[in-house]
Amino acid sequence: MPSPETNPFLTADADRHAIWDMLVRRDIDAFTRRDWDMVADDFVAAGFLGIDAGRSPNPDSWRLAYTLDDYRAAWLEEAAAAKPCRPDLRTALFAATVLRDIDLAGDVALAHKKFDGVVRPIDAMPEILNWQTLYHCRRLCGRWKITGFTGYMPPSDRGLAAALTGATMRFDLVLAKGRVIDPSQGLDRVTDVAFADGLVAEVGDDIDPRGAAVRDLSGRIVTPGLIDLHTHVYWGGTSLGIDAEDFARRSAVTTCVDAGSAGPGNFAGFRKHVIEPSRIRILPFLHVSFAGIYGFSTKVMVGEGHDIRLLAARDCVEVVERNRDLIVGIKVRLGRTASGTAGIVPLDVAEQVADETGLPMMVHIDEPPPSYEAVVDRLRPGDILTHCFRPFPNAPVDGRGAVKPALLAARRRGVLFDVGHGMGSFSWKVARAMLAEDFLPDTISSDVHALCIDGPAYDQVTTLSKFLALGVPLPAVIAASTANAAKALGRPDLGSLKPGSIGDASILSLDAGAFPLEDVRGEVVTARERLFARGVVVGGRWWHPA
Repeated sequence: MPSPETNPFLTADADRHAIWDMLVRRDIDAFTRRDWDMVADDFVAAGFLGIDAGRSPNPDSWRLAYTLDDYRAAWLEEAAAAKPCRPDLRTALFAATVLRDIDLAGDVALAHKKFDGVVRPIDAMPEILNWQTLYHCRRLCGRWKITGFTGYMPPSDRGLAAALTGATMRFDLVLAKGRVIDPSQGLDRVTDVAFADGLVAEVGDDIDPRGAAVRDLSGRIVTPGLIDLHTHVYWGGTSLGIDAEDFARRSAVTTCVDAGSAGPGNFAGFRKHVIEPSRIRILPFLHVSFAGIYGFSTKVMVGEGHDIRLLAARDCVEVVERNRDLIVGIKVRLGRTASGTAGIVPLDVAEQVADETGLPMMVHIDEPPPSYEAVVDRLRPGDILTHCFRPFPNAPVDGRGAVKPALLAARRRGVLFDVGHGMGSFSWKVARAMLAEDFLPDTISSDVHALCIDGPAYDQVTTLSKFLALGVPLPAVIAASTANAAKALGRPDLGSLKPGSIGDASILSLDAGAFPLEDVRGEVVTARERLFARGVVVGGRWWHPA
């Protein structure tokens, strides 16, 4: 695959080659150097028009926003405000910029430049680049120049065509008459959701399907695609891995976040053989240990953090830089089982890797040493402590059931708390104590793997159902596996049914009955209602059941 910095037009196609260099290479180089003089001669000041579409498909809302002086001032202001990024801003902008469609008619040209990617500032939330711009160009005295543009147009080609021609947008799928619960919009009512071009296109009552496939979901619940923030899905590559697509079907999950199954030594295989072929989105945390979680079975249990020779800081950074499009953070496991006599040392290494790459950490904690407090005190804003409702020892509450002060301080500074149920990390006793003090988890996850998929964790909808049994309202439970999880990942395009979001949805039922739900210590609570997976939409298409 050619580098994003490679001009896609051959030198024999001289006009398009020159326009690409002007609109992509020269623009990015000037912007990242904050040097307008590098591009000043690329514009024609007389009659220059810059139109701001405001990401709206409706031309009635587009506005004349820029003379050339206005555009120059805005360009310089934005360039000056750009923050240091990893990967560096220049690399990120090249990766996000696509210009392959240039219409030529003599000495005039129309260039279709698209932005589709993520810029990840080191000390701020990632910025999603997802729009397109039409550049009007003219050849003057043998050189191509920009005479104006229409910018910030919606990303969908179909939506753009509708906006430009006045045509009615066609949908691919409409989910009709379901109870739509979308915490990102504060939405909880019976309505319809339409999808087009892999994205959410519209949410509203009685949507005209216009020939699209229609699923009548009366009596069902429709949510943004569920995100399970803690899974282990390196099936066949690690002993604890389970099949992501099978898990998604039984749990209505559309995004599996793999919590460090692979380290830098085996990540390439994880990507090629599991992540890339998967119909379900897999976003991995990279383990700081070279081989990831390699010794985890019913017969062999070797904590990967015991041997500090396997803590591979430099390899981690190299693998992150090669896989920025996938890797969402750094994973480290601590405790008597995971790190043994190495204690908290693996956290020292993981923290340096996270700092160098500008990524958050997900930190596992099991039995001491180290103590719960010693670990939580080290976490930074945006870091995730998983297994936050684990039982004694190393529980988040003291012997009287009070939440430990270290947790309260960590939450105040922006540390996130994730359930990570698994085979040893959810206790009814602890959960009741935490909720009695209004300490809800930020995210609810299953920590599903080969040793807990048949109990006590089972799947994501079972884990969510346990919080319903604790009295947490259904919209808050859904938020902990959609909007909150997307925020933890820095992915505002996920976990939402806002138009323009990724077109994933989960279809659930809330059934009444008597449902026994066990924790990791064998305590069973009989719930009066329980969530079940009933369908999955992936990329705007109905995926399961077929």
